[in-house]
Amino acid sequence: LNYPFKKGTVDFVCAGRQGADYATRVNSFNWQHFYERLDGGMFFEAAKESMAEYDYVLIDSRTGVSDTSGICTVQMPDLLVVCFTLNIQSIEGAAAVAESASAQRADPFGKPTLKIFPVPTRVELTEQGKLKSAREVARERFNPWLDHLGDKRAAYWEGVEVLYQPFYAYEEILAVFGDSPGKAHSMLSAMETLAGYLSGSKGPLRMPVLSQAERDLELAKYSRESRTTVPNLVRR
Repeated sequence: LNYPFKKGTVDFVCAGRQGADYATRVNSFNWQHFYERLDGGMFFEAAKESMAEYDYVLIDSRTGVSDTSGICTVQMPDLLVVCFTLNIQSIEGAAAVAESASAQRADPFGKPTLKIFPVPTRVELTEQGKLKSAREVARERFNPWLDHLGDKRAAYWEGVEVLYQPFYAYEEILAVFGDSPGKAHSMLSAMETLAGYLSGSKGPLRMPVLSQAERDLELAKYSRESRTTVPNLVRR
């Protein structure tokens, strides 16, 4: 957010007013009353219209099936990205979310109107036999919602898979600063590929190339070791 973008800006809306009683307020919110008595559905439709001038609006949703995740996966999105890991519970849980969202957004003739993009994450390469089996299961499970990709399914699966990168396990580092541009199978390359599919581009949506000095400066802001030495660090 606090970055000298060469073009455009990023606006951030947090998930409610943070405070000591945040969890209590969230868990005690009466969604049935909100929708049935307070026209909650119309409220969210108005919220969508109010954001029409943005090029892209990204909504982060918790996993699983709940009132809030239903809003984020069914009512609000034009495109739904479903992230999962390659264990059975995650694959089946994510597929259930995709199936539910697709069914609820189908037109009167049963035709899907919501484009779904499944993304395997934290993929570990050490167990090749188990990895091959898990990939096959995941692709078979999610392929019914990838008709919108036509003959690009295989290329899609190969391009968006996010490998486990220990470097990203400890700090919330953005891949545009953490990875060198053009590096194959990196976090950045997977995100650029996914961005290309979401934006309708003919290929990966490449980020502007930063110099090593620019990347090092931004990386220092994320590092625990250097936080005390970087001036004007914005913590969020």
